[in-house]
Amino acid sequence: MPIRPPDPDGTRYTIVYQDLINAVTSFITSTCHNVGSFSSSVKDTLINGKSFTIWSQSLGTTYINPGHGHINSVKRSAHTKTITGVVSDGLGVVVPLDTVRNQLSSFLADRGLLSTNKKGIEIVSMKSMMNFYANIASFLAARFVYVSNISTSSISTPTLLFYNSGNISYDTVSFASDVNFTSGNITNCLNDLLKSINKTSNAHNIMTRLSFTSCSSSSSSSSSSSSSSSSSSSSMFIAYMEI
Repeated sequence: MPIRPPDPDGTRYTIVYQDLINAVTSFITSTCHNVGSFSSSVKDTLINGKSFTIWSQSLGTTYINPGHGHINSVKRSAHTKTITGVVSDGLGVVVPLDTVRNQLSSFLADRGLLSTNKKGIEIVSMKSMMNFYANIASFLAARFVYVSNISTSSISTPTLLFYNSGNISYDTVSFASDVNFTSGNITNCLNDLLKSINKTSNAHNIMTRLSFTSCSSSSSSSSSSSSSSSSSSSSMFIAYMEI
């Protein structure tokens, strides 16, 4: 594989591996709502450790005032019922950009796409670029996940794309070298790419502890119970990349 020579006029006519790596990193940070920091679209209902009120209502009662010949509606001390949620989910966290870079570098090294010190500045042929994309699609299909919180139907909670930094496995692809990249290899590479693009990934429901409290201002007694929503998976996510 040739090494890119300096561009005399400063114009870029070639693409090297580092260009592709930078493009992938930029794509991940601009697409996922939890890399580096939470985006403004992320609500408390998706953030680990955050608490929020799902429902609350103050209730009053009426009674008949004896001594008057009519019903006198009198509101007693408020009786408040509240349902509170607390997010308890490891996916609802910020993933540092360095973590993304390290996981991407490890993945590329394992796939033989970042095996030497010079690899980053090697000029990428079209055939090698296809193989690179097929592998990167496998990486993104495994790391990208849509998160939502179905326990908050009364609260506007968006479904957002998060980066999962946990321990996961990747789909294998048919590796083919630049020299022996035959028409059959190209077909396999395209099939690998399409498999990852069309792969359904986990649609994760954020784990939330729910508690119910009922109390009256005229007494100090209260009761509470708790439950948790469970994570689920469905075929609502299609991995894609716009590099």
